Amino acid sequence: MNPSDIISYYIKQEGFDKIALAISGQGAHHLVLEGTIGSSKAIIAAAVLSEIKGSHVFILNDKESAAYFLNDLENLFEEKSLEFARKKVLFYPTTYKRPHDLAGSDKSNTLARTEVLNRILSQSKRKFVVTYPEAIAEKIITRKYLSKYNLKLNVGDQVDLDGVVDLLYENGFELHDFVVQPGHFAVRGGIVDVFSYSNDYPYRIEFFGDEIESIRTFDPVSQLSRESYSRISVLPDVHDQIKEDKEDSFLSFIPELSVVWTEDLSLIKDKVQNEFDKAREARKDLDIDDLEFISRRRYVTGIQFLKDLEKHHLIEFGKKSATRPDQTIIFDHVPQPSFNKNFELLIQDLDKNTGNGIRNII
Repeated sequence: MNPSDIISYYIKQEGFDKIALAISGQGAHHLVLEGTIGSSKAIIAAAVLSEIKGSHVFILNDKESAAYFLNDLENLFEEKSLEFARKKVLFYPTTYKRPHDLAGSDKSNTLARTEVLNRILSQSKRKFVVTYPEAIAEKIITRKYLSKYNLKLNVGDQVDLDGVVDLLYENGFELHDFVVQPGHFAVRGGIVDVFSYSNDYPYRIEFFGDEIESIRTFDPVSQLSRESYSRISVLPDVHDQIKEDKEDSFLSFIPELSVVWTEDLSLIKDKVQNEFDKAREARKDLDIDDLEFISRRRYVTGIQFLKDLEKHHLIEFGKKSATRPDQTIIFDHVPQPSFNKNFELLIQDLDKNTGNGIRNII
């Protein structure tokens, strides 16, 4: 049985119908899914994602749990080998290599965060984001200002090449002979190479006069082309713009009535608050204005996180909820027994399942 068959099987289950009915209706709904074990959480989620359009955000308890959950979803949707720009399931990390180190942002993390924000802003029907408390604790640029810095280019557009170069300068891109990292661009005749913060490979844009003739990604080391595109978005490091422009929380940035999935909501809320508190403690020697900027503009409080959550559907995996849910859905899942490479025990267990009317799926 392949991954799509497993997803199709779960779509037919009674619990799926209840979830779909609740989050397809009007107003925000709060569901608790009890009795889920291990990767069954990802399978249930994948079944819902394949049928319910819109934005889905999965907030796991920590970065490691988020990475495992991401891996399960990527396998179920068969996206492991796809380029970042082609994936439906995206990972939203923290900005910094070390917590609260404003001078030590991680380029790859910033790129991943910017791409997620750009996808959310786009008109695509399905957006699946996997993240963890420390990542959503950081505030981000508002939708208005992200649109302001978003340079959209399409094959066939009539665009002044010098105008594109001027916009790249204005948005903080640096001119280099060769592009090697996000934020770089290069110009050679009618060709513009630009490494956007919204993709993991740089773009090569070829002009014929004032017309964009082709757009493709390329490997900055080998210079070999990878994939062609009919349209792209070129974004700078929008996380730098928060210093001068308005900021927002991640849950306020995503569309209202998105579906937010969590594990332990109380734990997540406490971790978000902890990030806020650590930011204040790390900079307690700053003057009051700087301290207010760091804490209020850079991080979300736990209370604000819960308030923003009220604008969305909430689905919790767990035995009990931090608040009263609208509905509790029971899944009768049990852990897979450990056979320790004893195939006789495995065969006996499979035969027992068959005898009890349980379908074995391998």
